[in-house]
Amino acid sequence: MSLFIVGLDTTIVNLVLPSIQRDLHATASGLQRTMDAYSFVDGGLDTGSVSVAVAPVVGVLLAAGFLSCAAARAWVRARR
Repeated sequence: MSLFIVGLDTTIVNLVLPSIQRDLHATASGLQRTMDAYSFVDGGLDTGSVSVAVAPVVGVLLAAGFLSCAAARAWVRARR
C-alpha cells in the first residue's frame, strides 16, 4: 500500500513540476533535486522504516534535522 501511495504522490509532483519551474525559475537540475528530495522524504514518511533504520537514536534524528536546516538556509542565502 505504501508503495502505491509513494507512486501516486510522485506522479502528482511530476504533474506540477512545470508550474514549479515557471514560478521559481528553476533549472532542470533543480527540478531533479526537488523530485529526489520529495521522493526520499515522502517514502520515508509513508513507510516509517527509513528514519528508524538510518537513525536508531533520537539524538541522531535531531542532529540531522538541525544540519539539514542549516544547509538549506546556507543554500538559500547563496542563491540570492
